[in-house]
Amino acid sequence: MVGVRDAVVGRVPGVRRTGLAAVAVALVLGAAVLAPVSAGAADATTSAAATSRPAALTWSPPHGVDLGSVMTSVSCATSTFCAAVTRKGEAVEFDGRAWSFPVPADPHPGNSLDSVSCASRTFCMAVDTGGMAVSFDGRSWSAPVTFLPASFGSGGVTSVSCAAVKHCVAVAEDVAVSFNGTWARPVVVSQPSAPLWSISCPSVKSCAAVTTAGRPYVLHGRKWSTPVAHGPSKQFLLSVSCPTTRFCVAVGPNSALAQFNGRSWQFSRPHGQKVNRSAVSCGSPSFCLGTSSFSPQVMSFNGSTWSRGSSVGSLVALTSVSCVSSRLCVVGAVDGSVVVGRAT
Repeated sequence: MVGVRDAVVGRVPGVRRTGLAAVAVALVLGAAVLAPVSAGAADATTSAAATSRPAALTWSPPHGVDLGSVMTSVSCATSTFCAAVTRKGEAVEFDGRAWSFPVPADPHPGNSLDSVSCASRTFCMAVDTGGMAVSFDGRSWSAPVTFLPASFGSGGVTSVSCAAVKHCVAVAEDVAVSFNGTWARPVVVSQPSAPLWSISCPSVKSCAAVTTAGRPYVLHGRKWSTPVAHGPSKQFLLSVSCPTTRFCVAVGPNSALAQFNGRSWQFSRPHGQKVNRSAVSCGSPSFCLGTSSFSPQVMSFNGSTWSRGSSVGSLVALTSVSCVSSRLCVVGAVDGSVVVGRAT
């Protein structure tokens, strides 16, 4: 389903949103971002060799789309159309061959565009830290519209997912806001102590959202589920991706991992060396790609096992990922560059 495979790193829990690409940037500031992931690092779902793997991705050289900023989010509707947004409120588009020049989609000072989701080449929605949204119609970006009152989500909007044209849901703090041509009133979903961090909508009537307390929520129709019990270690979940209504994967640092089968969530119990997956995007139930906020490493998932970390050629930490299928993924980096992976 278009528009639900996109992932972006959320902000650092307990730290006010500044528009930096969350964990990745926090680690940069902590001088830990370039620490390589150990070759062979594994978690509870990883084996030395997966039983079957999709075609390997060959990664392009890093392309400086908006150097000097942070590529906070990327979303690919098709193999010939992607959009990406930056900390500076700028947006770029990709036609399968080249990237456009950055344009100021959100010129409001201090607001960072932190998440974008594209349902088609003529419809994208991006949200910023100030509770404002901008949309793309295939030619240009709209003027920013305030959709989240100041009394809600004071920490900023964290994620948006569009299952179809003019059908989106955004999350901020403990609320979710639906868009169906116009923005609805915010609906309280979680607790203030467990802010919603990422959302993925595989259909107009189904979404999954995760919190930094490790609690997933599922939207069926107009009703959100009650919170699912914590994972085994109450770990952060920073990103979720649902290619279908019966399959979702959620990831986080320290090997945090949860999987949804359409009925219930299963949590991985980490052991051994910890793997830090800060963002995930699933092109199908048999292919997901996770990025690391510690290094320019990606890990793929074939439906049953995770691969070992491999480099995409970037020199800096990765912030976001979007996979159309197992044959095309786009990864954003903390220095404003992007890397495109194509199946060989």
